[in-house]
Amino acid sequence: MAGKGLSQSAYDIILDRIVSNKYPPGSMLNEIGLQQELNISRTPIHAAMLLLQKEHLVEIRPKKGIRVTDITAQLIGDIYNIRELFELDALRRYGGNFSKEKLLNYHSIFSAEYTREFDHIFEKDVQFHMEIVTLSGNALLIEYYSMLRHQFVRLSNISGHNNAARVESSNKEHLKVIECMIQDDEEGAAQAMAAHLQKARETAYRVVILHNGQPVDEDS
Repeated sequence: MAGKGLSQSAYDIILDRIVSNKYPPGSMLNEIGLQQELNISRTPIHAAMLLLQKEHLVEIRPKKGIRVTDITAQLIGDIYNIRELFELDALRRYGGNFSKEKLLNYHSIFSAEYTREFDHIFEKDVQFHMEIVTLSGNALLIEYYSMLRHQFVRLSNISGHNNAARVESSNKEHLKVIECMIQDDEEGAAQAMAAHLQKARETAYRVVILHNGQPVDEDS
């Protein structure tokens, strides 16, 4: 049990550092260095790396080290294609099951003036999208989406932190989705979500691929 606990701790710490880009795409890690840095023995570190490799967050290269996977145009496309498939279907089929009380709470969060508290807004953003998928009640779909979520958290951390205007636009797009859901307009909510995800896809591509993760203007 203690071993499993250490493996989980190692996984949680390394995952957080990857998705927050403390370990940026393309960076090289090694188990010996991680043992010293985290003060955790090799076996839990190795177990954590196997899990992270399963999520396509790292690539274990025998005798070379461990590489944090790159964010490519292909990966961005794959992430948003899957998000559209899962989230739009969930809204159309189960959107009416979303608690109106929760929707009003999210409406209050996303309508508040953005004060550059990115981490709080982003946490609520991720939570909102996760709750939409959870409406399906499909355990396998939810598990897969939850794993995928780590990839788009990593991606959004780059594009959001480097594009404050996009965060404000994203909040407004969330409000359109929420307002349709409050009115029991599932198709309208799905269309608003499709527009939101398309804009997020374009921003991610522009920031990560065209500008190499550097700050950009919303309309650049």
